[in-house]
Amino acid sequence: YFMIRTTGSEQIEILNIVSGTAVVRYKPSRNLRDANAWYHIVIAIDTTQAGGNRVKMYFNGERETNFDLNVEPNQNANVQYINDTTLHCIGRKDVTTDKYMKGVLSHYHFIDGTAYDATAFGEYDANGVWKIKTSPSVTYGTNGFFILKDGNSVT
Repeated sequence: YFMIRTTGSEQIEILNIVSGTAVVRYKPSRNLRDANAWYHIVIAIDTTQAGGNRVKMYFNGERETNFDLNVEPNQNANVQYINDTTLHCIGRKDVTTDKYMKGVLSHYHFIDGTAYDATAFGEYDANGVWKIKTSPSVTYGTNGFFILKDGNSVT
């Protein structure tokens, strides 16, 4: 399975398990403690890149570089369950019906075939505050999609 989840220690974790082994596992040192804040999070996976650049995480436009856990995928590896037609569960764990996310998602983009950085989806305003782009100019690819918080989608 592949999942992006929040941990009990208020962190985001990326986890890809294949045959019981974590082939991708990233957990940044950063805690997301402000329950009243919106966080703009971009996760880009491109296994064709050199070591140290295959998985990138951005929080409010800044690339995360400090990780408690860092298991990088092999170069040119196919990260299972991402760019295929497997069921994608957003906001809940896929193997159960009682593990729902405690939060709100807005402007959820899933890109297939291109690893965009944070500037594709947001930018700093004149006051230096990171703001999302409500209509980014991106290509979604074969299995990509975009979901707005009110349930409307463009693909």
